[in-house]
Parts: sequence; structure tokens; C-alpha cells
Amino acid sequence: MIDDTSGPRLFDGAPPEPGPKASDHTWLHVPSAAPLPVVILSDRGTGYVGHFAGGCMRPCLSADCPLCARKVGTMPRLVYSVYDLRLRMPGLVEVGLLTYHEIERHADAVGHLRGLVITLRKDGSRSTGRIIAEAPDSHPNLPDPLPLALDCRAALHRTWAAQAARRPLE
Repeated sequence: MIDDTSGPRLFDGAPPEPGPKASDHTWLHVPSAAPLPVVILSDRGTGYVGHFAGGCMRPCLSADCPLCARKVGTMPRLVYSVYDLRLRMPGLVEVGLLTYHEIERHADAVGHLRGLVITLRKDGSRSTGRIIAEAPDSHPNLPDPLPLALDCRAALHRTWAAQAARRPLE
């Protein structure tokens, strides 16, 4: 369900109050050269409807959205809290709708999302290629216990505020 009442168009609820400083999360980027093995820490993805503008994703602001007024297209995006198995650290990844469906299929196959081990890779060698989620052939040593999930909603709000300050829309 999309909340269109006010502010950014987030799925399933109103935006949270501002959280702690922005340095308490890391956005992980799927490299084009090698796959990224991760463990999902989220109980579910956090989704939003956004526009690609100014070199980055921006939240759609619903009825008062200047990007909608300029006819910039929208796309759904999903954010997951994950644990990077190579760097041994938590972080966040953002994926599109097709990748979300792949992740959900893998979660349905094993019966859970939190603790799901997947490998994320780029489709092709382009840095802007679609991210593909695959179940790995082997399961590496997982952290025990799994770390707590990062607050995806709070991280999105801090990221959008920082983007607006660094790259305001003309």
C-alpha cells in the first residue's frame, strides 16, 4: 500500500521522526565487476516511489511534487538492510521492482526473508545495469547472531535531505 497523504510517497506508513546522524548507515553499491554476497537483515523491504533526476533517485512528493509537474517519470524502489559477507559489515541496498520480485521468490522458497543469503550482481558490465538477485551455490559462514536491521526509513529520509542540500533541483 502506498501512503499518498503527505511527504514522500512511502509504502505502508507515514515517515518516521528524524533519526540519529547520517553516518549510522552505509549504502552498498553492487559492483559491475564482481557479485556482492549479502544476508538480508530486514523483515521486509522498505519501498518508495521515486524519480531519477539530478543524477540520483529522488522521492516523489505526491500532489506537490515538482518532478511530477515537469513530467519526470516515476519508478518503485525497494531498500533492504543487509550484511555484506565480504566486508563483514551491515549496509543498505536499493533495488528496482524486478530485483525485488527475485528476492521475494528466493525468500518464499526458503520460508523467510531475514537471514536469506543472496548474491547481487549487475546484468552486464555497465555500472547502470539492472541488479540481479541469485541464490548462491554455497552458504558462507554467517554472523551468529545476525546483526539487527538498520532503519531503512530513517536512512532514506537522511539521504534525501543530504541530496537536497548537495544537489538542489533547478
